[in-house]
Amino acid sequence: MDWYHSWIYENVINTDWFVYSIVYLICGANLLSPIIFYLVMIRKKNIRNE
Repeated sequence: MDWYHSWIYENVINTDWFVYSIVYLICGANLLSPIIFYLVMIRKKNIRNE
């Protein structure tokens, strides 16, 4: 199968909106991960103290 000439590659994966959405999702996850990690650790600490 010629992947680079398939319909899914040409019309979905190789489009600007798809590439930018993947980039924004990864950047957003990298920015939010410390906050989520902090909240999870605080919650675990509060559960152990109860």
